[in-house]
Amino acid sequence: MKSSKKWVLTFMTLMILVLVFICTVNYVVDPYGYFRFQGGNYFELNDDYYTRVLKAERIKNYADEYDAYIIGGSKASGIRADKLSEIDGYRYYNSYIQSGNFEEYEKYINYIFENDKDVKKIFLHLSSIEVKAYSRQHLGDTYKTPAQVDGRSKAAEVLRMLFKNLKVSVQEIKKAAEHKTNPVAYPELPSGERNLGKYYDAVKIDKEWFKERYVMKDYDKSIKELFEGKREQSDNMQLCLDTLRRIKAACDERGVELFVVFGPSFITEMAVFDGPQFWNYYGEVVNIVGDVWDFSDYNDIMLNPYNFYNNLHFFYDVGEVMLGTIENNSRQYKGDADSPFGTFGYHVYADAAECAADTSGLAVTVPEYIKHRQECYNILKNEYMSTGTIALRSYEDKSNVVSGSRYFTSPELKAREGTSDDTEHIYEQTKNNYKDK
Repeated sequence: MKSSKKWVLTFMTLMILVLVFICTVNYVVDPYGYFRFQGGNYFELNDDYYTRVLKAERIKNYADEYDAYIIGGSKASGIRADKLSEIDGYRYYNSYIQSGNFEEYEKYINYIFENDKDVKKIFLHLSSIEVKAYSRQHLGDTYKTPAQVDGRSKAAEVLRMLFKNLKVSVQEIKKAAEHKTNPVAYPELPSGERNLGKYYDAVKIDKEWFKERYVMKDYDKSIKELFEGKREQSDNMQLCLDTLRRIKAACDERGVELFVVFGPSFITEMAVFDGPQFWNYYGEVVNIVGDVWDFSDYNDIMLNPYNFYNNLHFFYDVGEVMLGTIENNSRQYKGDADSPFGTFGYHVYADAAECAADTSGLAVTVPEYIKHRQECYNILKNEYMSTGTIALRSYEDKSNVVSGSRYFTSPELKAREGTSDDTEHIYEQTKNNYKDK
């Protein structure tokens, strides 16, 4: 009997030690950045980690430093908070999340209202791809809404992080060993934006290699899908619209301005959502909020691959042209007057009388905008059907707003030790795949 009790005690002791070991490794290595993000004052990790927690902690602990918040998916990470502040004087925090979705937009906005009683404005950036999926919780651990935002137990979340499979922590240890330093060369910016330094550095190394490797990914397949495929997303669209109505009502109830902007997508991403069904959805969005600023139509900017750092996201410079257009209520990019693609930016109104009162030259009603968008789509479709492709804008074209960017030499975007060795390594390993294209 004594031997049996001793065995049980030994077994229990070993189990406790194993559990303590797992918790200790996961806490010290912190592969998701979860524990380092507590308190909201840690920016030494990039958005491969659980930045949703950082956003939530920042809102909770630093609300007195902000008057307004940028809400959106990862495209919104290209909008500089300081540039928005120049427009209206509000202090902004960019609380973008990866793979943005209306489910979490609503949750984060409500979380802001709970923690910041003096918030003045919500800048809601829509990338249009939200209609692909109403929720993104299924994508992985770092895409799940944090417990404090979702109304779940924070203690239970902490325990789940402590007892995660050690495989992730082991991979993180190997990564750190290979790099000899913290693997994050370009840490997140304190104002919430994604640090795009590595992409500007890569363009400086070889702009054509960069374009072919990152921006032109699946170009032919996507163009074919855009003009020949069918997209059925009506269920998601209805969920998005219902949520937007609740967001609008919540903002109105608190006297908070809801400012909605549709940002640009590179033409390949349009295949995910664009078409008659989306145009109807778009009209409903404008009707709900009253007016939106739109940069998501077919235009020179979105037809120039050098304005994007991959096939999904635009550079800071594009975001600044957008904000400059809004601030001055006038065209900042002026393309060929005779081209249907020469205008970047419209102020779209639900009410015809309000539209008529706006004499900026950028004001259009919803029917006018949708008609123009459909016409441009058909022009490109005809080009595709007759040639098998779409002619894109060149690096030298004036529609390339990234050329000569101040961000190529911006001190705040620099890697810890200059240009990232990773970027140089990837270039040397892959450059020959693109030189002959």
